[in-house]
Amino acid sequence: MNLTLVTARDEPISILRGLDPADVEALGRDVVYLIHLEIPFILGRYAFRHYIGTAHAGKFTNRMVQHRTGQGSKFLRMAMRARITWHISRVWAVPAGQTLNGEERRIKNMGGASRSCPSCGIVPLAERQKYRGTDGRYVTIPRRTA
Repeated sequence: MNLTLVTARDEPISILRGLDPADVEALGRDVVYLIHLEIPFILGRYAFRHYIGTAHAGKFTNRMVQHRTGQGSKFLRMAMRARITWHISRVWAVPAGQTLNGEERRIKNMGGASRSCPSCGIVPLAERQKYRGTDGRYVTIPRRTA
């Protein structure tokens, strides 16, 4: 998989199930990532399907190992106990001059993680450009199937 460096203000790197953590680490940047749960995790009255987290440059693989072994976050640990599988859906490189936590907070404040999730059918702007009709308007975009 060939990744290009983008910032969180640009189009994010779209990564689905074929993610190779070495590709993300090759960026040499801190990253904010979006995890998509295959089925919603029900907690009380709420259903959760996404987790947004961070990893420092060169530590992405370690962070994914922590999540897979139940040591990373309480939310993913509970989802694993419920036997819910997940995958990385999107990764943003943190822009130079921005803090990792500040960029994570900015992305979370945008609200609605499903609106940024390719696995939920969101098509990044770069991909949408391919679907312009001859009159310049966007045509129907096929939904991504998991």
